[in-house]
Amino acid sequence: MTTMRDVAKKAGVGVGTVSRALSDTGYTAKATREKIFAAADEMGYEYESPGRVPVKAITIGIMLPLLRHPFFQEYPMPLKRSCTSAASGACSMITAITSSTREKP
Repeated sequence: MTTMRDVAKKAGVGVGTVSRALSDTGYTAKATREKIFAAADEMGYEYESPGRVPVKAITIGIMLPLLRHPFFQEYPMPLKRSCTSAASGACSMITAITSSTREKP
């Protein structure tokens, strides 16, 4: 199996340069990018494999009153499930429980 190091050696550049070019992050000169992609294609390097695609995480914040009412006890879980399925499992939820007491001025 071809590694990023093998592609770097064939293209005559560093591993970091190959990483930047293939992930399309940072600056890489056009000629260098072309050389890297040609070497990767020639060697059969799979640079767009699903396991290498970065996952974007989602964070949701919700505020709920005291959890004495059954509705508020059950409310966060469907929201968490929806978030998790939409974000391919990369979801965080921050829940704050507020006090139901009010101070009179």
